Amino acid sequence: MLIYSQSPLYSIEKIQSLDEKTSVSIEGTVAEIKPEEEVKLKRKRTKEKLQKFQLRDETRSIWITLWRKDTEQLRGTSVGDFVRVINLKTNWYHKTLSLNSTDYTRIYKVQSAAVQNVTVKIEGVIKAGGMESELEVEINHQLNTFIMSSRLLADALGIKLQGDFEDKLLEMLPFTGKAEIQGNRILKLQKKSKPMRI
Repeated sequence: MLIYSQSPLYSIEKIQSLDEKTSVSIEGTVAEIKPEEEVKLKRKRTKEKLQKFQLRDETRSIWITLWRKDTEQLRGTSVGDFVRVINLKTNWYHKTLSLNSTDYTRIYKVQSAAVQNVTVKIEGVIKAGGMESELEVEINHQLNTFIMSSRLLADALGIKLQGDFEDKLLEMLPFTGKAEIQGNRILKLQKKSKPMRI
């Protein structure tokens, strides 16, 4: 295993007072994870992968942008996880501070989000892919975005993953069930059984 030297660890509040392109490390709780996207870069005239996530500590919250292969480091990370992210660069844009990944950025999970058993109502589909699906889910009268393995989702709903999976999925909605969640990820899902009438 390679050991990377770590730039100084700062609070988000302290980072607000640093200059552009200062090397920093940070730790906190993952508050939000945006889907991976491709952007066209003006200078290089190429498309690059990026993914943003928000980190919150006891002082404030800040957006971190992971570029290219660094996006893979977010796999297995959920909202609610406590992580340390090392070797980032500060980026000021229109008086707003964010952090960008570098070739030496690494994400270390310090503590995973707690697993909870809840009743969910799947209201909509943002994206249904072969591997994962992004869903609009209502829990306790609040609508949130959750990610779930498409295979587990298909099994829970009793539909096939092949063909027009997204269309079949939409026909089944809204769907209410019991779920095991961790952060913004649904780990297990089963249809809520109806009470028996006597």
